[in-house]
Amino acid sequence: MAYDSTTAPTFAAMTLDAPALKKALALAALVIEKRNSIPILATVKAVASAGNLTLIATDLDMCLNVTIPADTDDHGETTLHPAALASTVAKVKGKAALMFDGPQMVFEAGGATIEAKDCLPAYDFPTPSPVLYQGRARLPASVLLAALAPVLSCVSDEETRYYLKGVYFHPYQKTAKDTPHLRFVATDGHRMGLYDLAADWMAGGFIVPTKTCE
Repeated sequence: MAYDSTTAPTFAAMTLDAPALKKALALAALVIEKRNSIPILATVKAVASAGNLTLIATDLDMCLNVTIPADTDDHGETTLHPAALASTVAKVKGKAALMFDGPQMVFEAGGATIEAKDCLPAYDFPTPSPVLYQGRARLPASVLLAALAPVLSCVSDEETRYYLKGVYFHPYQKTAKDTPHLRFVATDGHRMGLYDLAADWMAGGFIVPTKTCE
């Protein structure tokens, strides 16, 4: 499908920090399925705005948005194949340059240049449905990672038991007088991992997929 004048702006040129881009691409790679029958889902959507570049990745079940600083005043969008960019910025510590105009893209970092003329249209990238929040709660990232570590080894990897492929977050309080806790539970049907964290959790109970926890 060709780009035309009715779509969103598609041109942007910028310089950005290579290590920040490397980290953003690594996060996007965690969301993108390695075997994908839908070509657009093998890409990330790149959205340039004044001072920023946002990379969006989705597998239709979850969506990741990562915004990094970029030296640009342009507003444009395209899709990029993250694997090629990631290998180029892997050992670059300085700046990288990115320019795209619709299906055409030029990327330079560490003396290497990648050119593409077949980027898929950004308007074909799926727009995730809005999430209806039950509530909001905050935890320091280090505390959350420490709580997940003991239970992740018990998560099931069986495709047919999809409801076990994650960690169950839920509020827990043994009695009304006890300290409120956030409980993390994972099981594969044979083993169970359980971790209680003292926290007044107001976001209800839900299963967080393995891909998100990792």
